[in-house]
Amino acid sequence: MNEIRIICRKSTLSRYQAQKVMEKLKTVFPKNRYRIIEISTKGDIHKDVPLTQVPDTDFFTKEVYDALQSGSADIAVHSLKDLSAEHFFSHGAFAAIEREDARDFVIFNPEVINKIAEGKEIIIGTCSPRREDMALQFLDKALPVIQGKKAKLKVKPIRGNVEQRFRKLHEREYDGIILAVAGVNRLLTISEPDNEGLALLQNYLPEKRLMFLPLIECVPAPCQGIIVAEADPGNEHIGRMISAINDEQLMHTAITEKTFSLKYGSGCNQRFGATTFLIQNHQFTYAAGTDKNGTAFQIWSNLSNPIVDPSENLFDSTVFMKDFFINEPLPATIEKVEGQVFFITNKKIASQPDLLNQINDGRIWTAGTSSWFALAEKGLWVEGCADALGMEQLHSLWHSPVLSFPKEKITILTHEEAAQRRRNNGYRAIAVYRLTPTFQEKVTDALKQAKYVFWSSYMQYQYYSRWANSHAVHLCAGGETANQLKKHGIEPVIFPTIKSFQEWKA
Repeated sequence: MNEIRIICRKSTLSRYQAQKVMEKLKTVFPKNRYRIIEISTKGDIHKDVPLTQVPDTDFFTKEVYDALQSGSADIAVHSLKDLSAEHFFSHGAFAAIEREDARDFVIFNPEVINKIAEGKEIIIGTCSPRREDMALQFLDKALPVIQGKKAKLKVKPIRGNVEQRFRKLHEREYDGIILAVAGVNRLLTISEPDNEGLALLQNYLPEKRLMFLPLIECVPAPCQGIIVAEADPGNEHIGRMISAINDEQLMHTAITEKTFSLKYGSGCNQRFGATTFLIQNHQFTYAAGTDKNGTAFQIWSNLSNPIVDPSENLFDSTVFMKDFFINEPLPATIEKVEGQVFFITNKKIASQPDLLNQINDGRIWTAGTSSWFALAEKGLWVEGCADALGMEQLHSLWHSPVLSFPKEKITILTHEEAAQRRRNNGYRAIAVYRLTPTFQEKVTDALKQAKYVFWSSYMQYQYYSRWANSHAVHLCAGGETANQLKKHGIEPVIFPTIKSFQEWKA
């Protein structure tokens, strides 16, 4: 019986990740004995050093993989986002094990609302230039305006593991801290009665206010949430072992995202993110931020190019957004449910004050950031959004340990016809506005001439597709629009979001 030594950083989260690797190995190689070794890296020891001043790209991982070369361990386990692209591509003895939710989120102390109203500074803890650049700009628009006052945000560096950062928040050194959802989700599943830091997180997280940062406007670090196992490339036996537990699709994703790090810069000073979306069985990777030369960029990979002949007409529904329908608000009475979650589908709902009074005490989520910002201006706290990717993209997050939303607590606020479709799928859905088609000639005439038609909503297709050419190629964003088109026997060309279509068009 062989002993396999698995090495990781000395932290609760790293130990959990090493245990996940060990469990998978035991399933395939049950006759071996396994032992976990924990060591401290430079990043764990030198907590007084701001990450922006760290020249070493493997500040949190070098000592771990050095143990493989010295022979003091057989398998190293890393959070892949902490591993430099240079090292990741230096050899092929890696295995992608699993991925948790890639988002960042902000945990706030509950009195943040009062501090906004009083005009006091809101101190946000982060040590990431990427988070500081993206999240602070986003929070300026996303935090609620209270009594006519916007939040005054200030960044303060923070170091330490998740539990240590949460303790600093709980002891009011900070008003909010930015963390990865993946790490918190994993920590919430661990049972260690003697771990005081873990108990503090698990016991007091439900008392905090949460805000989940959009994946597109606040792009996560490349490979955030991925656990990777590493072997010494010279140890073929261990290499074969970890290869047996490698998730090939996840490894492909990891390689794609890490490639952006090679191109745009890696290390603790990284000011961009990259993340991957699986939409209607299509995989897209999005990267955005500022590269190592200080140049801003944003790019979608794997977008389709359906237009063979550029001279053919393209009907872009976003050009006619105000011409399709008349929006009529509907009175609605909402039954109160403890812990109720509201999913808002349209920013026009922000103009219905009676409705806003009814949902103010609930946990509010939106379809996209335009709805989020409109509600924030009215003083409502929004927890997160679907990035305009469709509500289905939120299901895994809603069911994860950090939220645990049961389906029966979710109420969808939308238009009449969509509300009926959602009720047919078992959701509580309330019609709060009605869409009445206008059938304007400038819209129908443009449709008749088009070879390619981009629909930004299913309602557009439902009422206006009769004017479309029978041989037209249909395009749309993923989500409910794509689902409904497929029910009509159409296989549309999928774009991740409406905005990505517009960027492709430009």
